[in-house]
Amino acid sequence: MKNVAFAFLCLSAALSLYAVEYGVECENFPASRNVKLAKDELAQNGAFLHFTDENAETTARFNLPQSGDYALWARTMSFGGNFRKVDIYLNGKKTASLGDGTPENNRAGAFTWYHAPALTHLEAGELEIKLVSTSPYTRVDALIFSTDTAFLPKGIQTGITELTTIPLQPKKEEK
Repeated sequence: MKNVAFAFLCLSAALSLYAVEYGVECENFPASRNVKLAKDELAQNGAFLHFTDENAETTARFNLPQSGDYALWARTMSFGGNFRKVDIYLNGKKTASLGDGTPENNRAGAFTWYHAPALTHLEAGELEIKLVSTSPYTRVDALIFSTDTAFLPKGIQTGITELTTIPLQPKKEEK
């Protein structure tokens, strides 16, 4: 039994050496009538998305360089009301509804990191991310995908590789 536990610890340590984090700045999502880009010095790169209507949405595509099981983190403005959330869809599948829990440092109106309750397996290549607000007050700053289950972001994150944006193509009309 000791050998199995030791082997598991060695495997866990080896996997964490190869852990990766990929970031997505919300400035990479297209703005619209219901989704505005707003400035704030406390946001990553100084800007965040402000959803002005319930069910407002925006979609962007990115290149994910590596397949894996990812923990998903979202940094949102939190007031502790538990209703200003963002539903996150990855490749058309709802993956999480995150935001507006206990604010960082228990200070209402703070950007706070929230994580999805389960890992999500993602294949390398094109990744479509759709963000949908649950209230007209939802504010989303950034997303992080991490293969390290021990990764815990706090505050503004630096040194994380940004996913490359893939331009959205207009949908072809069916004949």
